[in-house]
Amino acid sequence: MTDRLAHFVQAHARAMVVIVLSFALAGLAFIFRLPVAIFPQTDFPRIVVLVDNGITPVDIQMLRVTRPIEETIRIVPGVTTIRSVTARGATEISIFFRWDVDILNALHLVQGRISQITPSLPPTCRFYINRLTFSVFPMVGFSITSPTRSQSDLWELAYYNFAPRLYRLPGVAEARIVGGRPPEYHVLVDPQKLNSYGMPLTKVTEALRNNNIISPSGMVQENYHLYLTTVTGLLRTREQIEDTVIDVVRGTPVAVKNLATVVAGERPIYNVVTANGRSAVLVNVLQQPDGNAVKIADSVNAELNDIKKTLPPDIELSTYYDQSVLVRDSISGVVESILIGLALSVLVLLIFLKSWRTTIVAALVIPLAVLIAIVFMKLFNMSFNLMTLGGLAA
Repeated sequence: MTDRLAHFVQAHARAMVVIVLSFALAGLAFIFRLPVAIFPQTDFPRIVVLVDNGITPVDIQMLRVTRPIEETIRIVPGVTTIRSVTARGATEISIFFRWDVDILNALHLVQGRISQITPSLPPTCRFYINRLTFSVFPMVGFSITSPTRSQSDLWELAYYNFAPRLYRLPGVAEARIVGGRPPEYHVLVDPQKLNSYGMPLTKVTEALRNNNIISPSGMVQENYHLYLTTVTGLLRTREQIEDTVIDVVRGTPVAVKNLATVVAGERPIYNVVTANGRSAVLVNVLQQPDGNAVKIADSVNAELNDIKKTLPPDIELSTYYDQSVLVRDSISGVVESILIGLALSVLVLLIFLKSWRTTIVAALVIPLAVLIAIVFMKLFNMSFNLMTLGGLAA
């Protein structure tokens, strides 16, 4: 068998050289096109459903939210196990599927089933439905601190300034803000005044909710043009909230200012975030599943450098986590291992065999094998990560 292989290679030496060189050139072309990440792209057969329902008691949350969602998603094909954790105003449901199930299709089916029962769920429910992948973990994280500004100011800076600029970058999936206190207005109702008008508290909340909307009002046709019109009632200032009419009592309009006090406040936050010894707002940048971690991190860091140039002197922006550093170190380690292995193999062959021809052939085998492996990595949609780089180094 070995003799036949040797005769075949000898008879087709030029063709074999052309094939090997073609694979090597293709490997050189693909080496800059493969995505780079810390972990391989893996679709775990698991979907996580998170539901936020304010401060609803646990028993009510279980009865009105957790149980209906569990019952409706059991119909999705491929489900093996459903696990749920219910807390005050929060539900976490983990749905496990068989490994042969298309998880993207299963995600759409789960979203469709939940959307069908959404009208029967409490209107205050907020959903987060996603599949479990390595991309759910942040790749770049930075903190925003200031010795003089409030947490509301830092949150607004992160939400209205930083996040939109990061979303424009290719490969960025989400800029998740942690900490801070979103600003809002608090309406403090006086019970005695409310009773004097004979109104229930629900009427105040309904009036504010029904006025704080944008609604289409129809169409206007003029001069061969059709204009779509809308009516906005969004409450943006304290005065607009105070002038909102709740009801008409004995022919007199009753506004919010007649029975309540409107004050500027902050949304209640139940976690504390600090950085560099101060209260801080964190921004975690998540990449798309098929993104290149190194390129995305370079784009994010370049954007952060541009942002720093426009910041006031009392605001400090610092990076506390960068996943691309580990990826770069891994790549450097692989290159170093290949070079050390190549040098040692050449030295050993040269000392013991004392043949330059054999040594040169052996020296070419290692880089050619790596380039050919890169070609097959491209064909099988693989990426440079800790596992593949470890395999190349071995």
